[in-house]
Amino acid sequence: MSSDVMVAAGRLLSRRGYFEHELRSRLLRAGHEADAVETAMGRLRTLELLDDAALARSWIEERTRTKPRSQQALRRELEDRGVGPEVVDQALMSCAPDDVAQARALATVAVSRMAGLPLEVQARRLRGRLLGRGFETEIVTEAVRAVLPPEGWD
Repeated sequence: MSSDVMVAAGRLLSRRGYFEHELRSRLLRAGHEADAVETAMGRLRTLELLDDAALARSWIEERTRTKPRSQQALRRELEDRGVGPEVVDQALMSCAPDDVAQARALATVAVSRMAGLPLEVQARRLRGRLLGRGFETEIVTEAVRAVLPPEGWD
């Protein structure tokens, strides 16, 4: 019954935002009929309780603030959550910071915690951290050069 699906969806949405694909999957896994789920999804879109574009922008802003990543890594994470490529593109264009600036900011914070370590160790750890966050090699090298003196590691 679609009212049961709406109640279940409302319960889920009261805890956090869900992308359409995530919510649909959760409702289907809970045993609700596919037709009832699709009806509920349409109703939730009409009520503006489901908006992948707005949630993607919010998600990128939050992710950038709490766990900075490259735009490519953010794209991959959103697509893994079932967000369409056009929605991802728009969200990244509207609110994702520049990868170079993001990598430099992350490197600046990280290097401040490495004081006292040899430069080559700092450089290796910075590279690993930035590459692990999805930044391209050229951007990583540029960010490391921006925060460490060139002698001794380059």
